[in-house]
Amino acid sequence: MLAQILQAFTLLNSAGAEQSYVARGAKMKCTMGTSPGILNLPLDHGVYAHSTEKPLLNITDAKCGPDANISDAAAFGVCIITGGVCKPIISPDAKWSNGKDNVLIDGQPALLDNATLSCACQAPTTVERTYHAYGPVSTEIVHPGASGGIISITTNGID
Repeated sequence: MLAQILQAFTLLNSAGAEQSYVARGAKMKCTMGTSPGILNLPLDHGVYAHSTEKPLLNITDAKCGPDANISDAAAFGVCIITGGVCKPIISPDAKWSNGKDNVLIDGQPALLDNATLSCACQAPTTVERTYHAYGPVSTEIVHPGASGGIISITTNGID
């Protein structure tokens, strides 16, 4: 494990501006939200950014809830899709995309700042009906609601 931590520290310094590891406190945005959110890590994995001693995340740190990685209440302000307070819907087995496959944290790829995650929130379905003056419904068109946003990391939480 010590070798794994040292490897992570070395790569942290050499990752450059294109990609860097993500630590607790990183800022996120959702394409369908009005405000930024904060990525939390309630229980750390024991791997830290050496410059700040903040715990690093892996791709499975994508849980949504009251004491989870992503808040389940107003996480990104107002949801453009629903028009209400943002309540992300993230699959319990969801993983962030774009992990560092050769640097494992608790057996999972380290999370990088170019990662994305899908939200499954959905606007209500609308039904359009056309009636004839003296008869039954002549047409019915169902319009599924808009679906989901893409959550991305805007700052890595280390700087």
